Amino acid sequence: MRRSLQLLVVFLVLVGVVPGLVRGADETVVYLPLLANQPEPIYALGPEQLGVALPVATKPAAFFADQVAEPGGKLAIWLPPGRPFVRGAFFLNGSLLKPNPGDPDWRNEVAQTRLFAARQLASLWNFALITGDVWDIPEPAAHLDGALNHWATTLNRPELAHVPLAIDGGSRFSNFCRKQAAEHFPGRILACTIIVAGAATTSAANRTVPSMVVVGERDRGAEIIAKSVIPNRASGSLLAAALMWKIDHKCDRCQDLTWPYLDRVIAMRLSAEADPRNGPLQLHDLAENQGFLADLNTWSGPWAYGAVSGDPLALGWLPDRTTALIWRAFAINNPPLTITAPTQPYKWANGFSQKPSTLRSGTAVTLQASISAPVDGTLTFYDGDQPLGVGVRSTDGKNVTLSDVYLEPGMHSFWVMSANGPVSWPAGLIVLP
Repeated sequence: MRRSLQLLVVFLVLVGVVPGLVRGADETVVYLPLLANQPEPIYALGPEQLGVALPVATKPAAFFADQVAEPGGKLAIWLPPGRPFVRGAFFLNGSLLKPNPGDPDWRNEVAQTRLFAARQLASLWNFALITGDVWDIPEPAAHLDGALNHWATTLNRPELAHVPLAIDGGSRFSNFCRKQAAEHFPGRILACTIIVAGAATTSAANRTVPSMVVVGERDRGAEIIAKSVIPNRASGSLLAAALMWKIDHKCDRCQDLTWPYLDRVIAMRLSAEADPRNGPLQLHDLAENQGFLADLNTWSGPWAYGAVSGDPLALGWLPDRTTALIWRAFAINNPPLTITAPTQPYKWANGFSQKPSTLRSGTAVTLQASISAPVDGTLTFYDGDQPLGVGVRSTDGKNVTLSDVYLEPGMHSFWVMSANGPVSWPAGLIVLP
């Protein structure tokens, strides 16, 4: 079997099916993606590999071998295997193309784990995943455009020249989406998620692009929101923000908000049957008055757009009830409950709750949350905007659980509600078919 796989890969490389395979540092070995506990090399990481624990990143790391770099070396693309086309692309601006030799192994492992989870999410959307960055080059959006056209030609994937884009970026990579990309790709930007930075100034190109800003409280978070988010919302941008409490300049559980946000916006703006192989797609515009509003100073709300009597432009905007409720749970300061299963609490040293998931639809799941402070009354587990059931408290009062939950494939977001509102932060989980 091993010999057959090796011959298959050699054949694919020779016939040009896999141009641009990333090679090892010694330039003599083509490294294939490997998964822990797998006896054979696997050419492509499909959705069926959800959640397998990854080995500590090595230099070079086999994980990065099944992506294709563009000629400038700034970007690489991964395509979900077995799909005749993708209907969009998820660009993680600022993510790694390969392990950083200046980082300790644990940090490279965290980055690799996050990218593995991002591949799973992109695969569920039937999106390509683009990694790397376009920082510090003269025309960053034109560079991305050139890379997409290069891949469209060299990989014989014409849709890549037209795919709509969902773009995530943090810190110095954060405003590429609302600034350069929105201007260069009119009508093609699905959504922007902006981490530990403010939002670019509102323009005609980005005003209707749904955007979410997530900043650390200890990283001038309130100031960033006051100076860049609220004024841009006042200018008509479809924009909201959230604080990561007691956090400085890093992503601490940020993707527990941004990934469900992107998931919902993509579902609302792009049809499941979208096929960009024959040209650009027409994205659905989101009506501002169909969204929800939230106070970005007091973290109160959300309210349906029509239920607010004051100026809606003075409030953050969220695209639907699901994102609004997840935002509300995310905005809590010091919640008394923490989701502990089937996801794990965030720890900077070893990843976050969007680790690759082993969960498939049709499998019974037990939800659990730990209780660190008294909470009276019933505790109801939610998935997005859907109540799943009332949890059962343990005899020692330290945990609450809900058993025999069955989940559909997709991006899920669990949180707990008491009679007085949310009492846990949301925790995201990918469920595969």
